[in-house]
Amino acid sequence: MLEITDPEVFALSGEKYHPIIDYSGNPKHYVEGILFELTEQELLNADKYEVDDYKRV
Repeated sequence: MLEITDPEVFALSGEKYHPIIDYSGNPKHYVEGILFELTEQELLNADKYEVDDYKRV
């Protein structure tokens, strides 16, 4: 869980902590879900949406 310090996010979600995926590089660690293919522009738009507490790697 990641502590969110942005007051707007906290006001919208009512949650101080949000889940994140912490990639360790270990192939035994994985997350089940759906993989979406994004264009470069879509990825940049997603980055604008996220607050500074998050870091895309």
